[in-house]
Amino acid sequence: NAPPVDATKAKLRLVNGVSGVNGPLTMTVDGTPLPETVAAGKASAYAAQLPVTTAAIAVAGVGAGTLYSAADRVFTAGGVYSVFVLGPAGSTSGFFRQDR
Repeated sequence: NAPPVDATKAKLRLVNGVSGVNGPLTMTVDGTPLPETVAAGKASAYAAQLPVTTAAIAVAGVGAGTLYSAADRVFTAGGVYSVFVLGPAGSTSGFFRQDR
């Protein structure tokens, strides 16, 4: 979880701890998708994220709809963040965490 190479941006990743979803998870921030999908038990690579003070995050699974959503998340320049989505399909929990 090293700081971003570009100190004017943040870094963000998705960690998929969901079981029972047919296919990978996808994540959007303010409607913009993360560059990669994430298989069960895996984490995405960190992606650059512009700093914002009111970002909306949504994580969805194939055929499962939205598994986690959150509004008003803050990304600060130089920050490193993870979104964890855990549990069985239909009963998932999500957590937004600042790693650095």
